[in-house]
Amino acid sequence: MERKFAPADDRLRSLIAREKQMPALLGDARVNLKNPPRIFTEIAIEQLPDIVSFFERDVPLAFADAKDPALKAEFAQTNAAVIAGLKSYLAWLKTDLLPRSNGDFRIGAQAFSEKLSTTRW
Repeated sequence: MERKFAPADDRLRSLIAREKQMPALLGDARVNLKNPPRIFTEIAIEQLPDIVSFFERDVPLAFADAKDPALKAEFAQTNAAVIAGLKSYLAWLKTDLLPRSNGDFRIGAQAFSEKLSTTRW
């Protein structure tokens, strides 16, 4: 966000397009997360309040120099939807996923060996 690679309105259009996708991605996560390791869920719960804060404070500040009023209004809507989605997702993590987060974080010897063979050092 610090690198102003294009005019503010152009960058804001790009952000809006991405923000429009976020509620669906959070929905997909709810469907796909079945039994993660508890520590993974706990880390997500710990990190999400700062992510919410980022969208509440930092993201609007980064686009304060945008000029197009219609674009700014659309951003207000998409950003509010992202914030609401993240807050809802956080509540879901705490009440639904955490109690059933009993997965094993270990991937096993075979998978670890395969991972090492494909990792570039």
